[in-house]
Amino acid sequence: MHTYLEAQKRRCDIQFLRFRPSRSISKTFSIAALSLFTFCIALQLYINGLREASTPAAVDGHESPYNTTMTEVETAPPVPKQLTGAVVVPASRIAELEWVSEIQDPMWKLHRYNYDDPSPPPETHFPVNKGQEAMMYLSYVINNYDSLPDYSIFLHGHRTSWHQEEDIVESINSLRLSAVDDVGYISLRCIWDPGCPEEMKLIENDPAELVVDSTKDRQNTMHLIGKSWKSLFGNNTATPKAIGAPCCAQFMATRKAIHIRSKAEYERMRQWLVDTEVVDHLSGMLFEKLWAYIFTKEAIRCPSEEQCKCGYFGRCASEPAIPG
Repeated sequence: MHTYLEAQKRRCDIQFLRFRPSRSISKTFSIAALSLFTFCIALQLYINGLREASTPAAVDGHESPYNTTMTEVETAPPVPKQLTGAVVVPASRIAELEWVSEIQDPMWKLHRYNYDDPSPPPETHFPVNKGQEAMMYLSYVINNYDSLPDYSIFLHGHRTSWHQEEDIVESINSLRLSAVDDVGYISLRCIWDPGCPEEMKLIENDPAELVVDSTKDRQNTMHLIGKSWKSLFGNNTATPKAIGAPCCAQFMATRKAIHIRSKAEYERMRQWLVDTEVVDHLSGMLFEKLWAYIFTKEAIRCPSEEQCKCGYFGRCASEPAIPG
């Protein structure tokens, strides 16, 4: 009804605007114009009255909840963001990784890097197999830098090991992602020994030579990190006096934590690994000691064991601790 009357009102207005009597028009036409004008005014007053009658009155001084306009549109609640995650696993081509399918949350997708593949596909490309898992970890970051998932878990190819506190599948299934969001990077091992609080005492430009002796791995790694610091992180990055983090090269990082460094920085680290003549065992150990620093820029990254177990994995003795 309102629509029809408003259309009639518009036609009336148009006719009136077109009708502009000149001095030569007779008195009869002037009277007709005045009548048309009067009709338009009356029609407008009638339409306004209908609008007021159709609007619910206020109740007890409060505006009616039904007093809405046609411009108001109800919005649907936002759709929750679908989280994404990668499980990065360097392994041989014959290694069995069926245990990955036991990870409960389907968001976790396997990114398998077969280190003994002479011709890896582009999505898992790596230039050369050196530095143990370090080459595969760095290659994953470089290959996926612009399309990283929300979370990336970096693992060895085994489900259980002496350096894991529990079945790795159980660790992943118990992760508290909100706590990981707060800190960006966590080790999947909470026990401090070895690694914390300050395992590696670094001496920049240490004149000592590397000793190829497995009983002196710690000494050699300290020397290698100090000597290689500028090559890895640039001349403007000061060498810390010490670094510390839980061992043993199994950890989780958010996209934001990985993006704390540019893609070019990761490419520089990988190129150092490609070019170094240091044996794989030591070059791999160098990165094992540096992952926490790489993704946090903190030389000492040693949350308390209780903080780690309870805050990140929900294995609490009492009330959950707040990670810091």
